[in-house]
Amino acid sequence: GMALLIMGLYLGISELQRAKADILNKKAAILAQNGRSTSAIQMLQPLEKILQMHESYWLNYGYSS
Repeated sequence: GMALLIMGLYLGISELQRAKADILNKKAAILAQNGRSTSAIQMLQPLEKILQMHESYWLNYGYSS
């Protein structure tokens, strides 16, 4: 009962955070492609905790550096 509810809420919140991070990752890629590397890096740095296992995050980070 209660444990399943709490686990469901946790998973739902985690998924929403990841989705938001994915959107910001895409925005950072666009910034980097438009020559705004500093802005891209600033956007990417806080996302590492959430997207550290995502190849696209590291590709964007490397492209922005």
